[in-house]
Amino acid sequence: MHHSAGRWAGVAIAAPVGAKLEEVSAGLPGEPATDEARWVEADVAGDFNVCPTDLDVYYPRAFVGSTHVTEPERERFRQLLDAGVVDAYRELHPREPGYTWWDYRQGHFHRGFGLRIDAVLLSPPLAGRVMSCGIDRDMRKGPKPSDHAPLLAELHD
Repeated sequence: MHHSAGRWAGVAIAAPVGAKLEEVSAGLPGEPATDEARWVEADVAGDFNVCPTDLDVYYPRAFVGSTHVTEPERERFRQLLDAGVVDAYRELHPREPGYTWWDYRQGHFHRGFGLRIDAVLLSPPLAGRVMSCGIDRDMRKGPKPSDHAPLLAELHD
């Protein structure tokens, strides 16, 4: 998916072939120069569902051998980091758990028992432009609550 003003300006979303893009929006309401093509967004099915380290698990010993924390899963995630991409959340919050998923059945959200199974991975040039990266816990509330909270990164020009 792309939003382009022609030859010089544009933004795009890279997603796996066949991935369904939903809630697509190009441009921002009221933006002064729509021909600059500075914004595109969409919901895309696709996440990692891996806790990269024990810091990303509220009680690591309880999850030994469980999905999200197995050594093969973690090794594949490390391979992405070794290839040069940067985990934006961990880069800015090296010692903060920052959970993005909670079991909804046992009040885990309110008790702080979660997992960080989502990541924003960026190329080094983009990682150098990160101003903030955080978790929107409010997305768990409302008419359609989720067991996930989105991880968002903000970059500067």
